[in-house]
Amino acid sequence: MINYSELEDLFIPDNCYDLSYYDYLTGRFLDTDSYICFNDIRDTCYLTSNEDLKAFMKREYFEGKRVATVGSSGDQMLDSLLLGAKDVTLIDANYYSRAFAEYKMAMIKNLDYATYIDLIDDPRTKLFDINIYKKISHDLSKPAQEFWDRIYLEYQGGYNDSTDFCEEYYAKRVTAAAISLELIQFDCEVGVNYISSQENYNKLQDILRKGYFTLNFIRSDISNFDEVLDGKFDVIMLSNIYDYVDHYNFCRHAKDLYNSRLNPGGVMQVDYSFSYRYFPEELIEYFKGYKLDKPAVPMGAYILHKPRENAIEQCDASME
Repeated sequence: MINYSELEDLFIPDNCYDLSYYDYLTGRFLDTDSYICFNDIRDTCYLTSNEDLKAFMKREYFEGKRVATVGSSGDQMLDSLLLGAKDVTLIDANYYSRAFAEYKMAMIKNLDYATYIDLIDDPRTKLFDINIYKKISHDLSKPAQEFWDRIYLEYQGGYNDSTDFCEEYYAKRVTAAAISLELIQFDCEVGVNYISSQENYNKLQDILRKGYFTLNFIRSDISNFDEVLDGKFDVIMLSNIYDYVDHYNFCRHAKDLYNSRLNPGGVMQVDYSFSYRYFPEELIEYFKGYKLDKPAVPMGAYILHKPRENAIEQCDASME
């Protein structure tokens, strides 16, 4: 069995994420004027995915494959690993997706299923308890550990001020509740594979402990995905970025990814639906003529299928 901690740098390169992105978050814990819950998708992570990942994430898409996925909750990445992906890139506009994704990975590697579910069910008081951090911090990469250390250790004692009130006030600021308010949007999981059963959780735990996979983390806006991604992928998942950006520009960027970053025979999630009554009309019109699967369930996904090379050749020959 591979010792993940000894070979960690092979799987999560320490230089693949700039810690400067984190500086202003830790500063907010000491700034009385900014102690509020931020809801910008670039500043807060989803507690869990609110997509029905089980409805469209099929093992045949992922087993042994390269995956590029968004998802500040980290659940798309974790479910990809559960389904056998060997190379996963988490690419997201969120500044803290790596720190939170690694926090969840470390929890899964060190905690049993019942404990993990208990923490997820009570994020305000339990998820970021310092005693939990002490149990899992050794399994974080150096950049992620440095980020969490700044919050838990450097600021845990409070601000050095002459007044008892100020010292006590700041000391209480850095608590599990304060971290969760600053960092997390409280969405409940809908259909996440690894959370759905103890059996799946234990499988993922074994995968993470053995470490036979490669992980990469990139912070980027959708407009730069095509430029910063390395190579081609068998699966690309874009969640519901479509809902947050200009629709035409999204479709254009998604098409660029389809053409240049998706392998023949690969699949690309271009959106997901909150209900059967919701139809992304511009997206459906833009990809008319492509093989586009529509959701079979609420919270399901719109999936583009790229033909295999021999199918493309046959199609080109028929048009001559």
